[in-house]
Amino acid sequence: RWLVAALALGVAVVAGGRIAAATGGLVVTHTDVGGTPVTILVADDTDAPPGVVVAHGFAGSRQLMRTFGVALAQHGYAVALPDLAGHGANTGHLDPAGDVLVAEVLRARILLVEAHGVPDDAVALLGHSMGSGAVMRTGIEHPDLVAAVVAVSPTDAAVTPELPPDLKLLAGSLEGRFVANAEELLARAGGAGGTPGTDGRARDLEVVPGVEHVSILFNPSAHVAAATWLDAVTGRTPAPLEPVWLIGWWLLALGGVVLAWRVAAPSLVDGWTGARHGTGAPPVERTPGSDGGSWRRRVIALAGGTAGGTAALVALGRVLPLADLGGMLVGPVLALWFLLVGALWWWMGPNAGRPGRQDVVGTVLLLGVLVLAFGALAPAVWLPVVPGGVRSGYLAPFTVSVLPWTVAFTAGLRGRHGWGTLGWWAATSVALLLGVGVAAVTVPGLGFVLLLLPLLPALLGLVTVVVTPWVRHAGSVWGPALTAAGFLGWIMAVLFPLT
Repeated sequence: RWLVAALALGVAVVAGGRIAAATGGLVVTHTDVGGTPVTILVADDTDAPPGVVVAHGFAGSRQLMRTFGVALAQHGYAVALPDLAGHGANTGHLDPAGDVLVAEVLRARILLVEAHGVPDDAVALLGHSMGSGAVMRTGIEHPDLVAAVVAVSPTDAAVTPELPPDLKLLAGSLEGRFVANAEELLARAGGAGGTPGTDGRARDLEVVPGVEHVSILFNPSAHVAAATWLDAVTGRTPAPLEPVWLIGWWLLALGGVVLAWRVAAPSLVDGWTGARHGTGAPPVERTPGSDGGSWRRRVIALAGGTAGGTAALVALGRVLPLADLGGMLVGPVLALWFLLVGALWWWMGPNAGRPGRQDVVGTVLLLGVLVLAFGALAPAVWLPVVPGGVRSGYLAPFTVSVLPWTVAFTAGLRGRHGWGTLGWWAATSVALLLGVGVAAVTVPGLGFVLLLLPLLPALLGLVTVVVTPWVRHAGSVWGPALTAAGFLGWIMAVLFPLT
């Protein structure tokens, strides 16, 4: 067991090294311009390189666009990655009209020209989703400052056959809504045609196969399509673009840490619980149904809690302005869904027992595993880790709101082994997808979550894999429940935009 755990950790260390090596040969600087946090990536051997501002989408950050930025920087571009208003480390508030976003894109552009030697006529803009609207609008309103625009998973903008200059549209084949948006934009922009870098009227649409709204950002084909267009606009000699697999190495590191934990957990948990109880043996393990909760009862409670809590949120959304709840978009409404569903599910479900001192140890240990596996390398790949500034104030209320749901979930894990654990995760995932999906299409302020639905079972699966050894060997659900609530609350605190 210890040999396998050591090998798994070794794999995680190697993967972390590969992530660090991705920026080898690049100068990485972090700065703040006019209240907008910006990361600059530029090759250390370039002189007067062309530049590109890379803008993230709704609920994104400069970390989410880092793979795109590294690919373009390695290809010879000076890349500016801003945190737009209300996102990431930017403590400003998201402007519904979009004026602030245009101003922030222009600030990042000026930074490239004035501080990093980019020629004034060689700055392009690339944006994803919400960021695509910001860069297209910037190119329309300030065409003399923009060499070209690349819109990834595009939203809408007042494009014409002349503006913005040299427009490239990218969308994933698995995001039909955004493919349709791109086709509509292309038609209004005069259709495909023209030569990039001549009169600014070049237009093109490329559908990247096999990707959707988030995975398109990590796909080498999307990077190549953007780089090829920018090379043509700036007159650079075409050259191969090296694939950047940051997300793949991150997943490998995540898997290595989780595997090491699962292999070592029985010895660690049994050893601690045995020492605590003054014996060399682990505590008696619960058997299915020993907590008064049969499989049938658990599923009925899960379904009833999900249906009842979702219905309650829908009813509240008809009489209260939930979209403006709590000064943050999406996050407070999603937390309220977890609270309503979790409270009803916990009331209907099996008894979770009382928390004890061992749950403090369990929470610290399990959170440590999740932080090491999920969070340690996340800022270098796709997600900020520290909820700084006003965001830190959301962490506790989000965690408390999610806790009833995670208590009910972890109580359902007791007495489950192997396929039983997998079945409980699958049943809960289905309920989660249905409940959140129904709420997203009926409750104002929650619609964006539809794009994140595929991530929910994956996050729940990660939590299940990490906390199950403690539930099985320590016999308590509160440490795992607090861990899961803290993990999900943290993701919501760092992810959703301030408004």
